[in-house]
Amino acid sequence: MEEAADPRARVVCDTCILVNFARIARLDLLVEHPDYRFIVPDQVLDELTEPGQRVDVDAAIANGGLALVVSSDLAEIAKAVELRRHMDRGEAVAFVVAEHRGWLIATDEGRRTRRMIVEQLGATRLLTTPAIILRCIHADLLTVADADAIKAELERHRFRMAFTSFAELIWEGGR
Repeated sequence: MEEAADPRARVVCDTCILVNFARIARLDLLVEHPDYRFIVPDQVLDELTEPGQRVDVDAAIANGGLALVVSSDLAEIAKAVELRRHMDRGEAVAFVVAEHRGWLIATDEGRRTRRMIVEQLGATRLLTTPAIILRCIHADLLTVADADAIKAELERHRFRMAFTSFAELIWEGGR
C-alpha cells in the first residue's frame, strides 16, 4: 500500500508492542486495523530477540502489512542519542520518530516513559496494548470475548492488565 494514499493515522511501535502481538500470533490486528498504519523503526527490529517473533515481524514488513522506517534525520538521531539516558534504544527512536513526524506512539513501557510521552506529546498520541485491543473491538476486528482471550494469553506471558474484562472498558466510556 502506497504510504501517501493511506489515510490511516501513523503509529510508530516500540519493541514491547511488537513482542506482545507476535507472542500471541496476532500481528494481523496491527496489519488490518482500519484507522492505524503501524510503523516499525529499524532499531526496534534489532531488539526482537526471539527468532520466531523476528521472522513474523519481518514477514509482516515484507508483505507491506507493517511499514519499516529508517531514520536518517540528524535531529531525530541526536535526540534519540540524548534520550538513551532515560530509555532503551528502541523506545528512544520510537519516541523521537513520533515526536518529529507528528505520529502516535505505541508502547507499554513503564511510568517514567509514559509520563514523558504524555508530557511532551500528549496523552492522545499514546497507544498501549490494551488500547490497541480496545480499538480493534471498536473496529469490529475482535469481539469482547476474543479480546478477553487475548488478555488471558498475554497474562500467561506475564503481561498484566488492570481490569477483568474488556467489557469494563467499553461500558465505562472506553469508546
